[in-house]
Amino acid sequence: MKGNFNKLIDSQKPVLVDFHAEWCGPCKAQGPIIKEVAKEVGEKARVIKIDIDKNPHIAKQFQVMSVPTLALFKEGKLIWKQSGVQSKQNLIQIVEQHTEKKMVMALIVYKPYYTPGKGPGDFMQGVYQRSMTFLASDLLQEDVDPDDIKSAVKKAIAGVQRAGLNTREHFMPIISVRKGTSFMDCRLSKLGYALVLLNCNPKSQFIANFQLSMASHIM
Repeated sequence: MKGNFNKLIDSQKPVLVDFHAEWCGPCKAQGPIIKEVAKEVGEKARVIKIDIDKNPHIAKQFQVMSVPTLALFKEGKLIWKQSGVQSKQNLIQIVEQHTEKKMVMALIVYKPYYTPGKGPGDFMQGVYQRSMTFLASDLLQEDVDPDDIKSAVKKAIAGVQRAGLNTREHFMPIISVRKGTSFMDCRLSKLGYALVLLNCNPKSQFIANFQLSMASHIM
């Protein structure tokens, strides 16, 4: 199936892949979630399942060491991968962050930085690679509360504004006509990410450890 798989993931639409195995208990829990995600995202993305025992060469190619492993591909490139059972909310957010509609909306907001002749996908990829290397919703994987992430992003943006810095160099929230500004989908520079972590409520061990580490450096 290797040739067919490479064709499947070489798509303008995001392709969410569920690497699983028949003997895997957690995979059975992930299965119904994947079906709900596929129904929710509809035509915006493709969702497929790959049995690693029947397709070991594909699992080896993408270094799938445990199951379930979820991976997102676009235009043949692996852009996200995570092992373990993933929630419906997290998977939908991951998929929607890479839909053409989201990138076009961000392109409209950041039009001053656009170079004529580039497609929105190429343009946004360039922006992400240049400076926006972090994503606020990645903190969901560290058990940070979604509302706390949104609040922390807003506080971090306000702090950068008060300091007289250019917020566009450190924060790139996604703006849509229907949902308004999505701070959960916000792309962050290294400084922006650090400020978000400092503004998060230290209820998760990850946030608490980061804030303690920063405090020890200051002291």
